[in-house]
Order: sequence, then structure tokens, then C-alpha cells
Amino acid sequence: MSVPEVPLTEKQRFWLDHVRACERSGQSMRRYAEEQGLEVAAFYNWKAALRRKGVPGMGPSSRAMR
Repeated sequence: MSVPEVPLTEKQRFWLDHVRACERSGQSMRRYAEEQGLEVAAFYNWKAALRRKGVPGMGPSSRAMR
């Protein structure tokens, strides 16, 4: 069974790409954001917004939640 695609804006896609890259890196969200020059609070807020939107992999069991 495949996971349905959730339509995303360009900005949502930008943050989703960073959330997934952070997850792959194994770093904390704070460290990843700082190294990428992203505002830490914005990074956390966008991850929460993507989870609320129902983006696959953004649920509470996601490894990227740190």
C-alpha cells in the first residue's frame, strides 16, 4: 500500500528537504540548523507544521524529532 502524496508549497518543500536531510545526518535538529544557517526555532516550527499537515514520516515516531 503506497502513502498518498500531500501537496506542498515551495516553502514547505524547502523545509521538508531540510528535515529529511537532518534525519539522514544523524545530527540533532539544533546542530543541523546551526550548521546550515537556519533559524533553530523556525526549523522546529516547520517540522511541527509539516507533521500537522500529515506529511508522511513527520509523525511522533520519526527519528528526526530531537
